[in-house]
Amino acid sequence: MLEREEVRALLEAVVLVVPCNVCGQDLEVTLGQVAGSHDALCAGCLARGGSECPAMAYARLLDRETIEGLATAWARLQEHARRAGGRVLIRALSEGV
Repeated sequence: MLEREEVRALLEAVVLVVPCNVCGQDLEVTLGQVAGSHDALCAGCLARGGSECPAMAYARLLDRETIEGLATAWARLQEHARRAGGRVLIRALSEGV
């Protein structure tokens, strides 16, 4: 079973790079930030729009099901590697890869 810390590490390792709607510069948002935004919204955030609530703005970047699917796939990959006596790591990629 995938440990909570492993899921958090995976979600913090994956970064979405999106342009800022105001200045156009690239903004890096981790899947952990997006997942946390979904959690905040599920907890009952009362904001009316993304300008009032950063969580709402991040949650719009990627749906919860996609993030959960990645975590599930990662768990399966880890389990297969453990059965083979190994492990799976995330190696840093250079920009644009």
